[in-house]
Amino acid sequence: MAMNMLYDTEGNPRFTKSYLIPVGDLSLEARVVMRQDSDNILIQNALRLRVRDDPKDLIVRDILPNADLGLAASDDWLVPVAGVVGAESVYFSVALPNTVVHAYYGISVETVPFTFSRIRLAQSATATNVKGVFQLEQLFSRLEPVGYFSQPVIFPNQQVIRVLLMARIASLLNTQRVTLLGRAAEPIGDTISSPGL
Repeated sequence: MAMNMLYDTEGNPRFTKSYLIPVGDLSLEARVVMRQDSDNILIQNALRLRVRDDPKDLIVRDILPNADLGLAASDDWLVPVAGVVGAESVYFSVALPNTVVHAYYGISVETVPFTFSRIRLAQSATATNVKGVFQLEQLFSRLEPVGYFSQPVIFPNQQVIRVLLMARIASLLNTQRVTLLGRAAEPIGDTISSPGL
């Protein structure tokens, strides 16, 4: 199991920086390792946060944009706001239940041309506790739709996830798709339902 990037071996917090790596800079093997490391860190944090005491009692699954984040069921990763050039808008804001921990390890921008220049992930309803900021321009300049975070961004249970996008091109309401690559850890047997804030 990979060492927890957010805490050292004695459980003390570590301060790290994460950056965006275009998918073209990563081999298939590197992408697999990054996802596995993300899952391992997710499980370690779920155990540390006492979601369950035994990893055998946890399941790790892909993030479900509707059930986990409250995004539109008809088009899961559709950005629900219009893009105003140079303005940051809220993609989603959701409170995690006490039995779920999230880890995000990358992003995919499905819409061409790329409308957004930056994504900001924060752990608070007011976006003050920033967990990660990633410039998307390098994906646009290389015509690559996918980027991996050098380290996963972890959101503990009972915390608010607030994700904001900065527009570089004006767009109409509900015309852009941005997919966060992420995983959730939760107790085996829990029922997935729509979130609330």
